[in-house]
Amino acid sequence: MFKNSEILKAREQQEEEKKKLQDEVNLRGKQGQDTSKGEQVWYSRRVDDGCLLHWAIITHGLKYELRLPNGNVPKDKLPESEKTSSFEPPRVYEARVVSWSLKEEMNKLRALKLSTSAKGYHTRDYTVCQIGWTTLTKDEVNTEWAAARSSIAAEDLGYDDCRELLKKFGGIIKKPEGCALDYDWFTESLETPTHRLSEITPDKAVKGFQNSMQNGLWGVAAAGAGAGIVYGAYEAGKAMDPMRSGANAGGSLGPDCCCATCWCCTGMAGDGGPCWEFCAWVPCMALSGGCSC
Repeated sequence: MFKNSEILKAREQQEEEKKKLQDEVNLRGKQGQDTSKGEQVWYSRRVDDGCLLHWAIITHGLKYELRLPNGNVPKDKLPESEKTSSFEPPRVYEARVVSWSLKEEMNKLRALKLSTSAKGYHTRDYTVCQIGWTTLTKDEVNTEWAAARSSIAAEDLGYDDCRELLKKFGGIIKKPEGCALDYDWFTESLETPTHRLSEITPDKAVKGFQNSMQNGLWGVAAAGAGAGIVYGAYEAGKAMDPMRSGANAGGSLGPDCCCATCWCCTGMAGDGGPCWEFCAWVPCMALSGGCSC
């Protein structure tokens, strides 16, 4: 009898937590449809095995990004003398601004989830959340970005440089009235030292809303802002891996080339040419280990 009572109590607690989580997800959904406070501001952060791949602010149809060159995890091995058990090795980040939309960012996130599998002990976090609204125009936001970048004297940006730049650029959101529910997590993530990157993850409500957006359960006002006919043709980097680009069965091909449903891409496998991370929304067909429209 006592055991049944404990089971019932546990179930009631689970239902209560589930309802609370759904309420928080719904709040983020309503927030994502609100344009009365200004232009929505979204934040994207990607961490792979304790390596920060990118930070990005998305607003006015533009993506203000700080990322590793080509957006890839460095594969070169460090000398034993430079290895450490607690800190990420020094890395250089590039700053850039590209036409982008929330929809494109969610497509990228979805493609990466479908196309990259964890092997063994592997930690990966890719978070996209709304952090607020800005009343500044696109030109004014561009001016703020330029000012934040010029405030960093170094030509090559390190991890701490990126954090300081984003703290300054975050001023496009007027506090407190321009802050969204996840603004505090944004500021917390900018205080994260490299050895804690795998620890600082958003709460369940953030991930729950993110999954809802991916599944089309919530349509948000900024979803298509800035989106064009061609999505994300901006990743000029390593050539396609022929193992991932040689088939068009509708499966996942990998983050460096096509999205999970295999769309048209540039470059042939192994030719050393540029490869588009996302491509035009038209089917592509496999051709000699590459993709062709």
